[in-house]
Amino acid sequence: MPNETFNGWRPYFLIVLLVFLIYAHTVSFNFTYLDDNKLILDNNAFLRNFSNIFAAFRQDVLEGSDGLGVYYRPMLTLSLMVDAHLGGASPLIYHFTNIILHSIASCLVFVFLTRIGHARNLSFFFSSLFASHPILTGSVAWIPGRNDILLGIFSLASIISLLAFLKTKNNMCFIWHMLFFMIALFTKETAIFLPVICVLYLHLIIKEKIFSRRELALIVGWFFVITFWFYIRKACLPNPVPMDIFSMGRNMIRNSPALIQFTGKAIFPFNLSVLPIIQDTTFIYGFAALLFIASILVISRKARYNFVIFGALWFILFLVPSFIRPNPAIVADFMEHRTYLPILGIIIICSEASVFRDMIFNKRIAFALSAFLIVLFSAITFNYSENFRDRLTFWQGAVRTSPHSLVAHINLGLVYELEGMNDKAVKEFREASALVEKGSITHNYLGIIYMKQGMFSEAETEFKKALATGIRPEEVRQNLANLYFKEGKLKELEELLKGSRE
Repeated sequence: MPNETFNGWRPYFLIVLLVFLIYAHTVSFNFTYLDDNKLILDNNAFLRNFSNIFAAFRQDVLEGSDGLGVYYRPMLTLSLMVDAHLGGASPLIYHFTNIILHSIASCLVFVFLTRIGHARNLSFFFSSLFASHPILTGSVAWIPGRNDILLGIFSLASIISLLAFLKTKNNMCFIWHMLFFMIALFTKETAIFLPVICVLYLHLIIKEKIFSRRELALIVGWFFVITFWFYIRKACLPNPVPMDIFSMGRNMIRNSPALIQFTGKAIFPFNLSVLPIIQDTTFIYGFAALLFIASILVISRKARYNFVIFGALWFILFLVPSFIRPNPAIVADFMEHRTYLPILGIIIICSEASVFRDMIFNKRIAFALSAFLIVLFSAITFNYSENFRDRLTFWQGAVRTSPHSLVAHINLGLVYELEGMNDKAVKEFREASALVEKGSITHNYLGIIYMKQGMFSEAETEFKKALATGIRPEEVRQNLANLYFKEGKLKELEELLKGSRE
């Protein structure tokens, strides 16, 4: 294909067209009931009132379970506000916005790759792979996944502005870089590694002199932006999740094997899950991916290893923060949408291989193979996206691919209950209880179902087991009190209420 195809507006049009061909059907999807119901359905009155714009910066995006600040995501809330104003609680507008945002991010990938020196045809190829990559499906098909798309958009805009500043010395580019960096921080705290990536680019790629005037100016700017964000966040989340640096380190070390699994999915996206955990995800593709990357670089004649190192550090630095979990007692999930920005590191590495740099679109066979790869990724993504169609499909898929996930079994049980499938709900809650030695809140859910079915003796047994776990005791006592009232056990009810007061 002639290079003229990739001039002007054509590559952007083709990238957007590709995104819409893959994801247009997701506008008919419903909510998965993984955070989207809390963010949109339970919060729609707040979202539809634009006077709450500043309030979005003063709270946890999920209003912090147990009163703790966990996820500070004001930009996500603002984006949902716009959608709520346009479409209320209908999922269509939210899914459509995700498609638009992914199109923008994919085009920015093309711009970024050209700005760091890649030919436009090579940049188009990798941008198309990014647009169609199956591992990013959850970012688009799952409404809350848009937060990582927003992080990608603002981070790329910040870096592209920095590249323009380094090339032109235009102070407006410097200001845009800092502005987009600040917005990225208010999107997700992972953006705090953006200055590190920029410093690596300065010294690994363009060989900037250490502590040059430009670097010092950038350091000062980053310091003020981070300080501003930190104090705003601290003021808005006065009771954040308690976690010291040692706890964070232990978190990252314990979850570090997921790095290999994510690498495998980035190269061979055939072992995907809507709610993956380490225990149920194979390492085979991860080791195969590492071998593949090493092989194509070894046989490459023109690989620039400073770019390879830069890409590897990009992938690691932007991905590893997601290994820190606010509640280490719960088995961590490693949802694939978190690779949205990190996967660009893998793209940077692969773009240095001769197999891609020398062949892409230069020969008919190479073009056919490239087109086949894009079509293959698109087909996998299209098919895999169906797992996000509705809450029942989503949680059934979660249990199928992550059978050892406590969260998957509990939520599938809750969905079955909502759908009136009580027998299946009981089965899932029992499966969940079997996954934890000391019992869990699943006993409370079992008690509720048994109480609805008139199985009062079984319900009482489950509520007492739930009380013994010490999880949500007030909620469990209330359910047990309701049971005693239904049964007319006034003496037991009086003792229960007296014990709760004490």
